[in-house]
Amino acid sequence: MTKEEFVTSIKDLPEDRQTVLLQEFELRDAEIQRLSEDNKNPEHLKNLIKERDEAKKKAKDFQDKLNSIETKSLEDERKYKELYQQHKARAEELQPKIESLSEEVQKLMQEKEAVETARRTELLARLPEGSDEKKFGETIKDLNQLSQYISLEEKRLKAGFTPDGGRNGKGLNLEGKKWRDLTMAEKSELKKVNPAKYEELFYKRNEG
Repeated sequence: MTKEEFVTSIKDLPEDRQTVLLQEFELRDAEIQRLSEDNKNPEHLKNLIKERDEAKKKAKDFQDKLNSIETKSLEDERKYKELYQQHKARAEELQPKIESLSEEVQKLMQEKEAVETARRTELLARLPEGSDEKKFGETIKDLNQLSQYISLEEKRLKAGFTPDGGRNGKGLNLEGKKWRDLTMAEKSELKKVNPAKYEELFYKRNEG
């Protein structure tokens, strides 16, 4: 998630809370940038692992050649031994670098994930516990989309929409109804007044 995306996801919070969350995000972001400049990032780690594995494979290949050639000149034997030792040494050189970098990258990713998880928990806490709206919100992976969904749901609840899709207790009666039971007009109205319920029924349209 970029800084711009994170800022968008917290724009509806009180200003002091936005400041705290943004500072936490910027600290993690700065650390990622520092690690990137030092070649300490997931992509570099991936490349090191690939290089190590290739070196180990080549070392094994040359070792196999040494073992399989029954009649070979001293020159061939010297060449294969040299190549074997060269690739074996490279693989051994890379191993501690990989282990050290793996720990740093994993720690950083965990810290960044903790910031986003805290934000997700804070967003979901704004919906009624046990409600269909909250259950649906928990399925939204993207933090930006979740923030937008929560804002829409809060506006809907403040406007007096009831969980069954009506306004102030009047309007649509969805009790016991499934997607196939609704008319086109009811589906259209439901999509306007209760998007969460609309999506819930839509995704469950093939059940039962």
